[in-house]
Amino acid sequence: MIARRIESVEPGLYHYAPLTRALERLRLLEIPDAVLTQLFLDQSYVANTAAIFVISAFLHRSMHKYLDRGYRYVLLEAGHVAQNLNLASTALELGSFNLGGFFDGFLAQLFALDLEQEVPLYAVALGQPASANRIASRLAEGVL
Repeated sequence: MIARRIESVEPGLYHYAPLTRALERLRLLEIPDAVLTQLFLDQSYVANTAAIFVISAFLHRSMHKYLDRGYRYVLLEAGHVAQNLNLASTALELGSFNLGGFFDGFLAQLFALDLEQEVPLYAVALGQPASANRIASRLAEGVL
């Protein structure tokens, strides 16, 4: 996770450890808005997020067990995780949006991922919605 503007969480990079159900700090880091925007393919609204959850996978684990179908399962699970983040953010009255567009290599480098072992698949940004009328705000930015 890229923590940016979260109460009681310092800006930086974090990893969720499922066995202990804990958030582990990888390193403190404040990523400038312009750098973050570029990382996510010039999607300007990324700069206003409180956090970006990056979903990654060790492909060889699933492919070892399920062979070629393991790749499909990994992608399906990434979608399930993203949807659950969307549902949780809605329950907390936060905004969320899914990000499939990013520079894989730079994102992997940021989190010190070995792309031969672990790959970023998907991301979900969370924060306060900029506007109640998302369509109008996207039209104003030229996104739609």
